[in-house]
Amino acid sequence: IDQTPGHDEVVISRTYNNETIRVMFTISDVENAEPAFDEEAESSDDEGLGGTIFPIRCSISITKPTGGALTIEALAQDGLFNIESASFYKDAKLASDLTAESDYKRRGLYLGPQFENLDPSLQEGFEAFLAERGIDENLALLIPEYAEWKEQKEYIDWLKGVKGFVAA
Repeated sequence: IDQTPGHDEVVISRTYNNETIRVMFTISDVENAEPAFDEEAESSDDEGLGGTIFPIRCSISITKPTGGALTIEALAQDGLFNIESASFYKDAKLASDLTAESDYKRRGLYLGPQFENLDPSLQEGFEAFLAERGIDENLALLIPEYAEWKEQKEYIDWLKGVKGFVAA
């Protein structure tokens, strides 16, 4: 897990065989989300406080040294990755480069249909492909919890900074 204090992006990376896998998300989804209350957690909580569930938008990138990259945009929520789109790039650098020039180049490319428009068996194939690489229920449960933890940590650090500035 790669996260920098004071920044809102988090990257989880690993290798699988000859592939490099990166899952990136930001804590801004926690800050901007309207909480959905988990009725099961609420009913099992003796004090009736319940838990909140924040969907976290994730960008999943899988690259191979032979070239090319697959990027998947998904929401992690309730132990599931709800895939919104899957895009293939012949040039892995173009898929992962965050410059304005690369962003401009990506705009003209055909990136594939919306995930929900794919044949159900193809959708299941993508989900199995991701699960084999560890992008599964456990990770989909971890990401919202980690994002909420990091958001609270950043908030406390921000409060300390503001307090120090005002008190000086």
